[in-house]
Amino acid sequence: MILAKNIVSKESLDRLDTYYKNLKLKTNVIFGKNDFIIPCNESINNLTSLNKKIKTHIISNAGHSPNKENTKEYKRYISKIL
Repeated sequence: MILAKNIVSKESLDRLDTYYKNLKLKTNVIFGKNDFIIPCNESINNLTSLNKKIKTHIISNAGHSPNKENTKEYKRYISKIL
C-alpha cells in the first residue's frame, strides 16, 4: 500500500492485518486497477497471504472508487457473487 503506508500509522495497518487474519466468513474485496492510494497487486498479495477465505477481484478502468468509476463492471461482479 504505497500511499496508504505513508498516511496511515503502522499500528493501524497492523490492526487491519489482525482483522483480516481473523475473518471467519468468506470475504470478497474489490479493487480498482488504477488505484494509486491502495495499489491492488500489493494489497491482493498481502490479503490472500493473511487469510485464504479472502477472495479478490480487480475492476478495470477504475481507481479508488470502483463502484463509482466503473459501475457496470462493479454491478456485474456483485451480481455474480450474490
